Amino acid sequence: MKTPGLNPIQETTRPAPEGTPKETTTRRPTMRDPPAALPRPVLAAPLHDRRRLRWPARIPCRAHHLALLRFNGSTPSRFTGFVRAFASLRLCVNSAIPVLKPRLLHVALLALALGLLPGMQAPCVHAQELPTYYVNVANANPVFPYTSWATAATIIPDAVNAGRTTGRLVLVTNGVYQTGTVEANGANRVALTNVVLRTVNGPEVTIIDEAGAARCAYLGTNAILSGFTLRNGWAGEDCWGGWGGGVRCEASSVLTNSVLTGNSASVGGGGASGRGKPYNCALTGNSAESGGGASEGTLHNCIVYLNQGGNRRGATFQHSCTTPLPPGPGNIAANPQLASDTHLSVTSPCLGAGSSEWASGVDIDGERWANPPAMGADQVWSGASIGALKPIRAS
Repeated sequence: MKTPGLNPIQETTRPAPEGTPKETTTRRPTMRDPPAALPRPVLAAPLHDRRRLRWPARIPCRAHHLALLRFNGSTPSRFTGFVRAFASLRLCVNSAIPVLKPRLLHVALLALALGLLPGMQAPCVHAQELPTYYVNVANANPVFPYTSWATAATIIPDAVNAGRTTGRLVLVTNGVYQTGTVEANGANRVALTNVVLRTVNGPEVTIIDEAGAARCAYLGTNAILSGFTLRNGWAGEDCWGGWGGGVRCEASSVLTNSVLTGNSASVGGGGASGRGKPYNCALTGNSAESGGGASEGTLHNCIVYLNQGGNRRGATFQHSCTTPLPPGPGNIAANPQLASDTHLSVTSPCLGAGSSEWASGVDIDGERWANPPAMGADQVWSGASIGALKPIRAS
């Protein structure tokens, strides 16, 4: 069967003695054949832009994204493993474009299209654009389904629940969000499943405030929350048994470029609890009976400091700052020298102490990460501290 857009199987005729039928053989194209007719991937620009934002481009809540990033094409075996991972999941090309070098993407597509890896088929090259929903607490005219800034919802759960598409994006602009309650393992201000919830201007001007009434956020299957301040959340016995005042993260969820402060829990994980993966976050000033900062999960490039009831309980760390010093690569226990809940001072030992494997794109101020990056959500380039972000008017 011919694949549309590809060089067809070429038929050649061998000369035969007079009076005998002609013998036709089929030759399969090889890597030497010109790929002039290979279709160009159709890029979904909005999807590409989303993965180039403040949350890490490699989305570790899905194993294939992490595998894509770790692949560097250094050996044929690693290349084969990459292509197999890419094809076996029937991924659209668009999911790999933001994290794959162009030359590797082209070679991978050509190898799959030409059938050079037995038992695998080329993935589709068209991807449906995922829907985007908008939230602006100051909007005077919210109109369902909230698909533009002019009709943006004023309450985050309204926009989250406006769609059902897996991987849909909800964008939130500046404001303090303290209305709306969702039941998910207890009462929460926000509850996400298969949704990306991201701010426009970062945690200093985009705040989910629970006012001590319930948990700030619950992150379920494949949920991503990026760029918020979560403060004044509370987890009592009726909220997952008293765990995770700021956020409760399930195993496949991701919390990134966020600040958790002033949260509390009756048992553990005043700031964060669960098996999810926080990246480039700062957890300070939270409290719990045990593990006031974080319980469970693995934290990468994070600062967990100055929390009551101890900074951690059962959590593991990589390239993070907390005390007492935990086992794990790149961890430090020195005072992080915070200039604020969100920013570091220029003398902080957290500068240059993170891992570039876990930081990509920009920090909470829209500034690029250094190499190696800082721990926490802020990359300091100059000055003792950085003030509030300049608001960008939604349009």
